[in-house]
Amino acid sequence: MTPREYQLQIEAAQLKEIDKKHAIHEIAWASMAVEQTNASGNSLKFDTFDKFFERDYKKAINKIKQEFNPKAAVDIPSEVLVCQ
Repeated sequence: MTPREYQLQIEAAQLKEIDKKHAIHEIAWASMAVEQTNASGNSLKFDTFDKFFERDYKKAINKIKQEFNPKAAVDIPSEVLVCQ
């Protein structure tokens, strides 16, 4: 295995871990959505999955991409980076 192939394997493994975390967070969000509301008790604390995890997911992918290939980093819209 060449050093470049090894690097691609490491990148793939890290991206796979992020995808696992994404799936876990989707399950957690679905569970939270049926149970948790905001302080006033009339609406969900996170009304969409994107507000719950998507920003962190995109940032984690971007970090991995920048480490291995800065040109392949994904664009993160500014509205995603702003804490909602």
